[in-house]
Amino acid sequence: MGLMRYVMAVMFEMQLTVNMLIQFTSEDGSPDQMERVLWIDEHHKQVVTIEILGRISLPKFREADDILALLSLGQACILSDDPLKKVITDGSLTEKERAIRDRAWEIVQVVAGLENQPTVFYPKHRAELLKKASEQFGVSEKTILKYLRRFWQRGQHKNALYLIIRRGL
Repeated sequence: MGLMRYVMAVMFEMQLTVNMLIQFTSEDGSPDQMERVLWIDEHHKQVVTIEILGRISLPKFREADDILALLSLGQACILSDDPLKKVITDGSLTEKERAIRDRAWEIVQVVAGLENQPTVFYPKHRAELLKKASEQFGVSEKTILKYLRRFWQRGQHKNALYLIIRRGL
């Protein structure tokens, strides 16, 4: 079986999923960027990812077939352990911490909720959504972008916003 046929066979067996973590490797084989899948179109052609460790990372569009090819060639791998995962229960938060997290969650849901996907991943549309949310909630666009980045990088769930409270991230 030729290399291309092998790659295609492996690609058909793999499927990307939302929140999947992918570790890409550099040309010398060392670990490079670690990205989280944020969104996949209904035809599994377009994928949106974000680099999870970057302080100024933003979502980017990728071709699903390109990622699958890199995975099948060993130039990327799927990670089972999330380095940003932190189990948090509401009981471990103070009232103030819960209120801050819940406020950030409310804002994030208005900007990045399912009804705004994939629109929120396009810079121009994201800027419009940030501006509207800033006016609606009386919070700076910079702060809302910080909420979004942490939400996306840390797994797209309510407690992904927790670290903002404790560490000011």
